[in-house]
Amino acid sequence: GLDGPMLEVLQTRFFVLPFGQGRWENPSESWRMAEVLGAKGVPNRVDPWGKDYDHDWPTWREMLPLYLDDLVA
Repeated sequence: GLDGPMLEVLQTRFFVLPFGQGRWENPSESWRMAEVLGAKGVPNRVDPWGKDYDHDWPTWREMLPLYLDDLVA
């Protein structure tokens, strides 16, 4: 399980879980991850995108610049 010093570190971080809802996506997995993190006291935010965003490089290239501030804060 996720406990001890590593959990304490994760509880001081903020996780953004963006995902598309197009081809090759499984949105329920992102929600499940958020629930697991939240139950352990790890701050997170789920950010669903639309059905036009597939689980593929073009989507990630569009997403990354929007989340860079969250990643380096």
